[in-house]
Amino acid sequence: MMVEEEKLNTTTGGRLRECRKALYLTLEQLAEESGYSVQHIIRIEKDRQRMTLEAAEIFSSVLHVRKEYLLNQDDYKTLAEKQKDDLDISNDLTNALYELLSILGYSIEQTEAVYEDIITGKLRNLHRPEDVEFKLPDNIRYIGNTNGYVVFEQSGNLQTLKEEDFIKQFSIRGKFKSAKFELTYYDFPDKVILTDDELTQILDEILDFVKFIMDRQKDIRKDK
Repeated sequence: MMVEEEKLNTTTGGRLRECRKALYLTLEQLAEESGYSVQHIIRIEKDRQRMTLEAAEIFSSVLHVRKEYLLNQDDYKTLAEKQKDDLDISNDLTNALYELLSILGYSIEQTEAVYEDIITGKLRNLHRPEDVEFKLPDNIRYIGNTNGYVVFEQSGNLQTLKEEDFIKQFSIRGKFKSAKFELTYYDFPDKVILTDDELTQILDEILDFVKFIMDRQKDIRKDK
């Protein structure tokens, strides 16, 4: 237990020092911003004192990184990094699902996507370009939405904002509302319509299955 705690202290101390220097903050500046003394910060950075959850929350706010990163609970330094990885996994699963459906003889096509006009509250079809006001500045690259946040790149820097803040900051009039997908089996005339929520539910079930297999593999390794 002592060895594990010492290893954790070493990693958390190094991460605190790394994030502080990335912002070109001196020990004195971090002390002033966080409310912790210079001596306290030095002890953490040199692995002489454990970083508490409360300290991690304060340091994470000052240094604009996740407390989980400072505590060595994962390797995502920022929320945007974690959300982008979640989006990448979701996109990979979606593509794998489409490929599986294709192998089974199905084809899937988006037939409807609507957005809500922020000003009027009316719903409009996204397939009509003249109704869509989603023009972003040239230095903004939209990546995706996840759990009420928008992940994007601004001048090459990965960022995330709550959806409502993103809409306000970039004066976006339209907000995504829903989508529907049409599922066809070979040339059969009968078609199945899936909503985006139903498609997401399928992906969640796939994730649950993958997690089940991974947990079972961990149990097998423990028994050996």
